[in-house]
Amino acid sequence: MRKRIIGHMILLVLFTVLVLAAFIIPRVTAAFEAQAYGALKNAAGVLAASLDEPPEQPPEQSIDVIAALRPIRVTWIAPDGSILYESNANPAEMENHGDRIEVIQAIQHGEGQDSRLSRTLNRRTYYYAQHLADGSVLRVSDTRQTVLGALLDLIPALILSFIVVMVLGALIASKLTALLVRPIDTLDLENPAENDVYEELTPLLTRLQAQNQRIDNQLHAIKSHGRAFDTITGNMAEGLVVLAADGTVLSINRSAARLFDAGADAVAGRHYMALARDLPMHDAVKLTLSGSTAEARLERNGRFYQLLANPVLMEGVPSGAILLLLDVTEREQAEETRREFSANVSHELKTPLTSIAGYAEMLAAGMVQPDDIPEAVGKIHAEARRMITLIEDILALSKLDEGQAPAPKEQVGLLSLARDVSALLSAAADAQQVSIMVDGEEAIVSGVRSILEEMLFNLMENSIKYNKPGGKVCVGVQNTGEGITVTVADTGVGIAPEHQERVFERFYRVDKSHSRSTGGTGLGLSIVKHGALLHEAKVALKSTVGEGTEIKVAFLH
Repeated sequence: MRKRIIGHMILLVLFTVLVLAAFIIPRVTAAFEAQAYGALKNAAGVLAASLDEPPEQPPEQSIDVIAALRPIRVTWIAPDGSILYESNANPAEMENHGDRIEVIQAIQHGEGQDSRLSRTLNRRTYYYAQHLADGSVLRVSDTRQTVLGALLDLIPALILSFIVVMVLGALIASKLTALLVRPIDTLDLENPAENDVYEELTPLLTRLQAQNQRIDNQLHAIKSHGRAFDTITGNMAEGLVVLAADGTVLSINRSAARLFDAGADAVAGRHYMALARDLPMHDAVKLTLSGSTAEARLERNGRFYQLLANPVLMEGVPSGAILLLLDVTEREQAEETRREFSANVSHELKTPLTSIAGYAEMLAAGMVQPDDIPEAVGKIHAEARRMITLIEDILALSKLDEGQAPAPKEQVGLLSLARDVSALLSAAADAQQVSIMVDGEEAIVSGVRSILEEMLFNLMENSIKYNKPGGKVCVGVQNTGEGITVTVADTGVGIAPEHQERVFERFYRVDKSHSRSTGGTGLGLSIVKHGALLHEAKVALKSTVGEGTEIKVAFLH
């Protein structure tokens, strides 16, 4: 800024000098010429008064006048233009002056004047002619330096003066600039209205104050939006990662940071490869940063995630990517369960159907002896019954999965229901040489009787099937302060720890050979689990191999 001000000052001085020269020089020249012509006119008047007639030599008094007028040159011109007298030259050697402008003007108008440059450009000769009474013309002339010549002579002094003026102007401009800039350099831009400066800066400070207010409002809005964005993304169950065009991590939420076992602050600003080096993820991100959407399946810490990668386009050019990571573990497990369920159902149905088909073919071909027909028909009936039971259990389980109850809820006494189920299973218990004991207090719950009966039936039937000869099954109903519990405990073979978490899965059997012999479908405990969910109850299992198993169903108030 200082350079600009000094430069402007120099230009201003130059412009001022040029303007003054353009304005003054013509006027000085005119005044100079007027003064020169005036002096010549006065001299001609004085000389004309001393001359009566043109002699070959001027009278003595005229000679004195001419001498006094030097260096003015005197020329006496006859009416025909010849020279009668010349103070500075021999008249005989001079040419006719009848064509001189000042002479012609004098003859025509009584007086005339003209000026002509001399051989040197910085000098000019001024002529004044007066028409005398005898017809002759008296001309006086004087050679003077021109204004331009005077200026040329003054050039060294002018240059020196100009340099002095420039130096002084530069110093003054520097001081003025410092005075102008100092208040600007010390401005408090955060609080413009509190600055004490000269009034010319007031409009600037007013605009700065308004601009600061707008910026503060915009920053507040941006921070609010940023906090809202952080709150939303931070509480998302899904992982969210924002990448720059070069793969740098711009933002990562807590879910994604936990997924990749990384700190959000430590990862931000680094390449996405710092998160994970999974090839599917790398291929998906690479494709997305080129401008295409991509998907990938990741497995992290025993869970499954679906990666959805979308490019961020600005005017059609990829400028980043957004990665969304969805936890699809339950979906994968459900899909796996579905596949296992389909395979198990197919297997469970195939076995009795194969047996039924075999016996039917033998009967149709007459390959069964008449005495063995009842046994074959009994086998067919048993396998058909087993298929019907399996299908009924599958249908019941499907309804429980969908949260559907086969009947409306009602008030059910669990102790009475346990005794009814015990009576139904008494024959099976006698066959296994197992005793059933039902004890406790009557407790009423709101539930679906048929589902509760199926749950107790499956629990007690399993306790009988997997018991030892001479074993016991104890069923207890208690009404505690926190809720109602039904406990079914046996003294059977028990369940190994590695199987205890899976016995409630569909078709899961600890000992498949024993299950086949007992005719189980593998769905009993799964029905118990889903029946408990329908009644908002919890199921707990404790078991020791060789000592027995205890399953408790707790109905909360």
